[in-house]
Amino acid sequence: MPSKEIKLLSFVMLLLLGSTAAAQAQPAAPAANVTTKSIKAVGYEVGGGETKVDLKSTGLMAQANGEAKVEAKAGVTKVEVSIKGLAQPSTLGTEFMTYVLWAVSPDGRTNNLGEIFTNKDGEGKLSPTTQMQTFSLFVTAEPYFSVRQPSEMLILENERAKFLS
Repeated sequence: MPSKEIKLLSFVMLLLLGSTAAAQAQPAAPAANVTTKSIKAVGYEVGGGETKVDLKSTGLMAQANGEAKVEAKAGVTKVEVSIKGLAQPSTLGTEFMTYVLWAVSPDGRTNNLGEIFTNKDGEGKLSPTTQMQTFSLFVTAEPYFSVRQPSEMLILENERAKFLS
């Protein structure tokens, strides 16, 4: 009896090894499956005062908009975001449960700045910080708040910067 179990186990291991080797031999997924989006990065001058950045809808949620006040200081950049017109994220798909604010550097480093909680009127605020001084600022719908990479569900993106007086 034990010899049959050993033979069966050996056969199963050979199958697993064969399927692993076959999976490794398959070519990588084509680049056409990768979604890319360009959002202009804004450079914030250290000690240059607050800069206002408009957050405009990408079309997924046309009524959504907002603004950010960004101030770069030595070692830290403060961001104050105020958003209006957000519908419940689940309207985009049942897997989407929240909104996340992102800062992404020109070289592609992503920084999850935090979850944006909204009230019943679709308004939300967030006041995070980042160590970056040049970055794109945008909001995505996500399945949970602690994601490490933004989803394709881009709701708002920064537009042009205006200096506040």
